[in-house]
Amino acid sequence: MLFLLFFISFFTNAATLSNNNVDKIEAFFDPSTHTNNWAVLVCTSRFWFNYRHVANTLSIYQSIKRLGIPDSNIILMLADNIPCNARNPHPGMIFFKYIYIII
Repeated sequence: MLFLLFFISFFTNAATLSNNNVDKIEAFFDPSTHTNNWAVLVCTSRFWFNYRHVANTLSIYQSIKRLGIPDSNIILMLADNIPCNARNPHPGMIFFKYIYIII
């Protein structure tokens, strides 16, 4: 009988411990309610030969958008209008590592 009581109390404590651990893990991975994130992206390079700098900045902009930060919380400053440059063979598009970014 004593063995049975020990056995029941052991598994009751183990189940409680397991539930506490599960709660801690779920709390850790719950999405944050903090939504006041801001991003400031600045590209001060100008002219067509600095195309890669603008492409990098716009690629980071797309990554930030995918993370869920709204446009109202993103400040994007570009020194030149590369997507609409006369030398751009694809107006309104920027390419970053062979992947196009539609502006």
